[in-house]
Amino acid sequence: MERQRLQHVLGMHLSETNNRPDLARRALAAGLGCIPEDTEIATQEDGFGWRELR
Repeated sequence: MERQRLQHVLGMHLSETNNRPDLARRALAAGLGCIPEDTEIATQEDGFGWRELR
């Protein structure tokens, strides 16, 4: 995936009962070749906040 202009990565549609957000975040980061802190997981309860695009 071309990531040069990528600003935000969110993991979504995780099962509340079958997924652990920390594992999903690490898997997402591994697939993108970045560190987990560069990704975020949206929860079913809270969703995610607004993002600013540059």
